[in-house]
Amino acid sequence: MYALIMVITLLLSYIVSKQKVEYRKILIFINAVVCCIYIIWRITVIPIHSGIISFLLGITLFLAEALGLISFLNFKYLFTKKYKLELKTLDDFQYGTIPYVDILICTYNEPLYLLEKTIAASTNLDYPTHKFKIHVCDDGRRDSLKLLCKKYNVNYISRDNNEGAKAGNINNALKYLKGDLFAVLDADMIPKKEFLSRTVGYFTNENLAFVQVPQVYYNKDTYQYNLMKNIPNEQDFFMRDIQEARAARNAVLHVGTNALFKREYVNEILFIRYIFH
Repeated sequence: MYALIMVITLLLSYIVSKQKVEYRKILIFINAVVCCIYIIWRITVIPIHSGIISFLLGITLFLAEALGLISFLNFKYLFTKKYKLELKTLDDFQYGTIPYVDILICTYNEPLYLLEKTIAASTNLDYPTHKFKIHVCDDGRRDSLKLLCKKYNVNYISRDNNEGAKAGNINNALKYLKGDLFAVLDADMIPKKEFLSRTVGYFTNENLAFVQVPQVYYNKDTYQYNLMKNIPNEQDFFMRDIQEARAARNAVLHVGTNALFKREYVNEILFIRYIFH
């Protein structure tokens, strides 16, 4: 009877939440209550009198479920607050003093035809040409890539080893940067022309450390490709929904690419790391 009541309650709250986004909190609350009732009930069915092995295995399973519940409730908590994005433009900078931006394109062994698309798109950004510089950070030490950079008149940076992989590649490039901000792009991340004009404006906030923008994939994910159906992809759910929910709690994640950083703050972290290394 209890299970039936809970299923009906969850179903009704789900239907209500679909009618209006503001009612989503009702679904989250009821869902959380049901899960808490379940985990309390689970304590009563731990096999206490069935031997030490059964007891230990029962405790282990209960703790695993409790940990999963904590993670689940944390996930639900993220969606209890609506994210309101305040649009910023380059006009928000006083006296037109917009920041200088270094763009880092990180690569190791990606094919040149792919890199060329990213480099070409980066040279065509809607941003004053004297206010940004493109750096291709090559951990593959390829002469062919150096020639490609020369073709597009962009800077080529390499190093003698691959210590620290991509993070080490970026840290090495930071030694050569002079801009107020720097952007990180993967070799296959082709930026739209408004990438800088729609993100740099947020750095009018002096306390802002980085801005993360979503990735949009032109290749289908595993399920879309194999099922041959037009279904929502998993990447969009993370980029458009989870990241937005995390941003509402000031807990947005850097996903490794498509982000803009304030170099001053990153250098502070590197300095502290150097001291305690």
